[in-house]
Amino acid sequence: ALDDGTAGEAAALFLPDGTWMRQGRLLTGPAAVRAALDERPADRATLHLFCNLRLSAITDDGCTATYGLFVNIGDDAGGGTGRMLALMTCSDHVRRTGQGWRFASRTASLRFRNALA
Repeated sequence: ALDDGTAGEAAALFLPDGTWMRQGRLLTGPAAVRAALDERPADRATLHLFCNLRLSAITDDGCTATYGLFVNIGDDAGGGTGRMLALMTCSDHVRRTGQGWRFASRTASLRFRNALA
């Protein structure tokens, strides 16, 4: 949803008390996530590539997912110039709800970052 530019759909994936440590700022709940995503430049195009996914702490109603994340960024969704912006190690804790899987928490540790020009 984030890469498709649908901030509302991305924010709705968080529990009411779900947290996301995003760019050094702790966001709590869907409204805070939506507000942060609405601050992104309107012409920003991103592609998040996940690798080496590992699930642990698996229960009937939740699990932890750890993975590597490559973030690619461009200046428009219509084929503009893009490049790799960051490489992170991430950990998500998710819970099963009546509405589907939702984030209880998301964290990312930056491993490498290119400066935006």
